[in-house]
Amino acid sequence: MDKPLIELKALAVPLTKLVEVIARGMGNLYEPIGTVRNAKADAKAMQIRAEAKLIMSDIRDRAKNRLDHRELSRQENIEAITSKAIAELPDEVSSEPVNQDWITQFISRAQDVCDEDLQLIWARILAGEISRPNTYSKRTLQFLETLDKTEAEELTRLCSMLVKVEENRHILFSYREISTEIDTHVQRPRAIGHFTSLGLISTEERTVGNADVTGLQINYFDQIYEMNGPPKPEKRGPNMITPLQLPISFRELTAMGQQLASIANPERNTNFIETFKESMNQGYKVSIVQK
Repeated sequence: MDKPLIELKALAVPLTKLVEVIARGMGNLYEPIGTVRNAKADAKAMQIRAEAKLIMSDIRDRAKNRLDHRELSRQENIEAITSKAIAELPDEVSSEPVNQDWITQFISRAQDVCDEDLQLIWARILAGEISRPNTYSKRTLQFLETLDKTEAEELTRLCSMLVKVEENRHILFSYREISTEIDTHVQRPRAIGHFTSLGLISTEERTVGNADVTGLQINYFDQIYEMNGPPKPEKRGPNMITPLQLPISFRELTAMGQQLASIANPERNTNFIETFKESMNQGYKVSIVQK
């Protein structure tokens, strides 16, 4: 018999076993690697197969236990979210049924949410959709699944610095003082850019003149404020130049951002509203008066 390429007795026991198993799996290709005779090899092969069956059985049991544990955890999560949603329901809800596809998507995405604070967000979404179907899109559910707890907390703090205009649309005034205040309060540098990149704030910055905001009413935590700018400049002759108005910029939240802002439940930020009023008055000659 030819001399084996590797003497098994020269190898450590674990490596020897590895080589033997690989040899048995590869057939005659690796036969020279060992010196075990065929009869002995057959006996060890039977032993290996028996041990493999036990191992596979054990793996199947562990897999079943893992699946059982996962499904139990998912059931507990869904029941916890449902329980929290009960407390968020209004006294009256729409008689329109909730779309079955939406329900399926909701369950599929919410079932792995274990954190109680995040569960509360999902509960508010569920209660809101039950109250008025088609309020929250499946795209919002998809995004919410990727939102971690830190970002959810930052978004809540950001929402304390939004105001609402007609049709309850949330807008964000964008100028230096407010941007600085937002970064400090949200506790994230360039917070506006971050949430814009996530698709919650529109990339389009809209601008109006400071004279054009006169009479505009904004809602901040159910307090109504009226903005009053300077009088609009008037042309007095064909050769007169109309003075430029001071531009006031703002951004709207996207549809997904509007939906999440509606359930964020932030705390009123007194410092923000005072900074907003002062900045508008000093920088843009716009007074803001509570109605």
